[in-house]
Amino acid sequence: LPKEGPVHDVQWSPAGDFFITVAGFMPAKVTLFNAACKPVYDLGSGPYNMARWNPFGRFFAIAGFGNLPGDIVFYDKKSSGTCKQMGAVRSPAVSAEWSPDGRQLLTATTAPRLRVDNNVRVFTYYG
Repeated sequence: LPKEGPVHDVQWSPAGDFFITVAGFMPAKVTLFNAACKPVYDLGSGPYNMARWNPFGRFFAIAGFGNLPGDIVFYDKKSSGTCKQMGAVRSPAVSAEWSPDGRQLLTATTAPRLRVDNNVRVFTYYG
């Protein structure tokens, strides 16, 4: 991996042709690799510990949840292998899941993490 430290998350794309790593001491480095384990795109560093692909493998989000501020950055992985940032939001949460149609991302903070101020938020695929 390009940065020394813990591995926070690794996620295969649904098509199995790419995977994302979030690794290293904070700020963690996010890298997109191809199936041959070659880095193809450097997504930079930031307060991130989670990556989620949408069900079709075109869009993905990287986020910093738990004890991190909740920054979420949305990307479009084009068929050419390049990535374009589409938007960014902040949602202090502990979990995130894409909708089955791949157009919305749901974030949530639920018990037992918090007993009060629980929340659920929905974002479009571009933030």
